[in-house]
Amino acid sequence: MSDTQWTNGEETRLAPLHKHGQQGLDPGSCESGECAQPVTLPSLSALGIATRSDSAEPSDSTKRCLWSTCGRDYGTVDALTTHLAVGHVGGGRSSYACEWQGCERGGRPFAQRQRALRHMQTHTGARPFACSECGKRFSEAHIMQQHQRVHTGEKPFQCSECGKDFAVSSALTIHRRTHTGEKPYKCRYDGCVRRFAESSNLTKHMRIHTGERPFRCPQPACAKAFSRPDQVTRHQRIHSGERPFVCPVDRCDKAFATKSTQSNHVRQVHGVD
Repeated sequence: MSDTQWTNGEETRLAPLHKHGQQGLDPGSCESGECAQPVTLPSLSALGIATRSDSAEPSDSTKRCLWSTCGRDYGTVDALTTHLAVGHVGGGRSSYACEWQGCERGGRPFAQRQRALRHMQTHTGARPFACSECGKRFSEAHIMQQHQRVHTGEKPFQCSECGKDFAVSSALTIHRRTHTGEKPYKCRYDGCVRRFAESSNLTKHMRIHTGERPFRCPQPACAKAFSRPDQVTRHQRIHSGERPFVCPVDRCDKAFATKSTQSNHVRQVHGVD
């Protein structure tokens, strides 16, 4: 039996996996002979779901639910998020598995509903938390709070060794390794003994072994690709002609596209190390 009913052009939807005490349900009755509790979900149009009269193909602004075989279209991310929380993730369970098509978790469940809902934001692109200063949006409240320190200048995390302050605790953790010498991230390539203090540096290093070059020059006629984004930035100066590094020696007006060529010029031409 379909979980959608149509009445005078309006639709109501029966929850396929009803859980007692579920929030946000309109009055109605469960069709199951074992349950008489209210289970009728908000109407599809109230949640922003495309109705039968809508186009089968989603527009650029339409959000499609890719949970298992669902495939329903929604007009906003908020509507899709509500649909996932009520219709698929549900509540009152011992575990919550993501069934979004292509999910990298491979069915591994979450023990907590809230963690499952946060995970779903990686699929929907939901960013409900907006910075009051600049309007930039974030998926998590604590990430927004960290961002706001860009505006306030707040740096609440201080190194006990040197007194240097940081805006986020993770930056302090990485900084402390400059004092301890700790390098917890080891290259996994056979025969390579390199270790790194930051996971991002290990990721960059691994591209030496794999040859991966994920960062491409955006110029349409250029097929160059690079292993790091800063290499793309430097390369683009070939196209733009930009030379931001000016010789610091008095009465020398030479300028260069990279810091290294500027340093070589100063050392070789002016004899300054």
